[in-house]
Amino acid sequence: QYVKFQIQLKAEIRNTMTYPIFLVFASIVTFIFIFNFIVPRFFSIFGANTSSLPVPAKILYTMSGWFTFTNIGILIGLAIAFFIAKKLYPSKVKLPNLDNYLIRIPVVGSLILHLELSRFFYSMYCMLQSGVVFITALKMSASIIQNERIRAPVASLVGQIKEGKKIADVFSQVQLLPEIVPNMLRVGEESGSLKEIFFELYQIFDERFKNSIKRALSLLEPIIIIVMGLVVGFIVITLILTVMSVSSIKL
Repeated sequence: QYVKFQIQLKAEIRNTMTYPIFLVFASIVTFIFIFNFIVPRFFSIFGANTSSLPVPAKILYTMSGWFTFTNIGILIGLAIAFFIAKKLYPSKVKLPNLDNYLIRIPVVGSLILHLELSRFFYSMYCMLQSGVVFITALKMSASIIQNERIRAPVASLVGQIKEGKKIADVFSQVQLLPEIVPNMLRVGEESGSLKEIFFELYQIFDERFKNSIKRALSLLEPIIIIVMGLVVGFIVITLILTVMSVSSIKL
């Protein structure tokens, strides 16, 4: 059940990310073409003397020197080498731990939190439904959480529950958890329906995650278009200003 849930979740994310990824790819290809074919040919008419160019033209000329095929090839080669090394030596090659920083970013943090909680609560529901002891289910479900800043406080709850503390009171100590979590768990404890409460919590955070993804993507698409339009507009205006001031440039 959990593997099926993971497959469905990844498929939904992949489907929703298709158009934004296409926009990013198209933007990158457009910028590479502009900076490698249009800009160098335009500035070639001024020869090696670029000191008398307007400031925007100098910035554009410098940027064209960065986005060369050689530099792009080096970056792609380094990225491929890194991923190959990570596959061959996963214990030695690791990405920097960004958990503590990503969880603090407003939109990204809520996405991570809702995704991790939906995984956790669905895992708890499946295990309790299958007759797994609560402490064992909590240990295994906590290990599913990938974000260290969320996993560590949840995993530390096992010892307190073993001491006989109430589940809702223990979960209320985790600051990252929304207030609805301990409140619903308290209802589940008193009514003896913890399995159903965990499933309800999964549905709540799964719906929140999907809504957050939709909101983020609805903002991402216009942001990409605006950024691309600003860069292209800057290039066009710079070329026009350079042509207009060509009479004052000593070739």
